[in-house]
Amino acid sequence: MIKKLALSTLAAATLATASFADTYAGAGLALESVTDLDMGYSLVLNGGQTMDNIELGEGMLAIEGEFTYSMVAPSLGGYDFSTLSLAGYAAYIYAIDPQLYIKPRLGLIYRGYEATYGSYSATDSEIGIAYGIGGGYRLNEQMDVFADFTMLDGTDLTHLTFGVQYHY
Repeated sequence: MIKKLALSTLAAATLATASFADTYAGAGLALESVTDLDMGYSLVLNGGQTMDNIELGEGMLAIEGEFTYSMVAPSLGGYDFSTLSLAGYAAYIYAIDPQLYIKPRLGLIYRGYEATYGSYSATDSEIGIAYGIGGGYRLNEQMDVFADFTMLDGTDLTHLTFGVQYHY
């Protein structure tokens, strides 16, 4: 049930953006942090579209989707904590100058967890709120580099992501 709701939310966010202007997709590596565990690393795939027809002050709104998967799980003393997440965000992109921008975001996230210790394994999943702030630097009209810091509400899991995005 939870998986269906998360996938439906992500699909609705994706379909809602189909007629908007600047479309972008990217990939990155996230430093995955869980309190009391050594840091892990996650693959991040993201994409979104700006809503150029809706301006708020000097910035613009965007709708984004993001997939995150633990490649190297946060761990400590044989205990591993891996995650998989799907998220849909509303973001506000504010250009500081033509090449530099900041981007706060807020959204819904489906999180799947797996905790292992030796031969013991437990899994869980939930839907929650994710929020964060990021920014980027436009290298040219089609490409930028970005960084995002994302917190997952109700957990002590955070992601600090560095990556590249392609605009088409």
